[in-house]
Amino acid sequence: MRTKNWAWVENLINHARSVGYIETVFGWRKLVTEADTNNALQNFPCQANGAEMLRLACVMAHQAGLKIIAPVHDAILLEAPLETFDQDVKKLQAIMTEAGAIILGGFEVRTDACLIRYPDRYMDERGIEIWGKVTRFVECR
Repeated sequence: MRTKNWAWVENLINHARSVGYIETVFGWRKLVTEADTNNALQNFPCQANGAEMLRLACVMAHQAGLKIIAPVHDAILLEAPLETFDQDVKKLQAIMTEAGAIILGGFEVRTDACLIRYPDRYMDERGIEIWGKVTRFVECR
């Protein structure tokens, strides 16, 4: 028995193959060729509309006066003064929720935050070794 989800996925793939493209909520198109796998096509709405959410959230955050350093995969790196740090993080989270609701027709996406205050800095465990190599290389110059 097919679930509603799999029926939707099948219709999505059939439509994309019949019209020759698949697009995001905001109309960014990907041309569909025979080389595109069904898995790639069924993954497109999640990945591409996730990117739409991130782009929209970055624009909205900038317009709200927040200092965006960079988008990072599915997150936003924010710089904020210590005096307004917590409020700015909450403001950014609200903006990200709003951006998600705009893209997803009202559905709100939850966010979490990894907070790092000066003088600490973010360090991903997976990057410690290469960071050490890079800083030693730069120090030798």
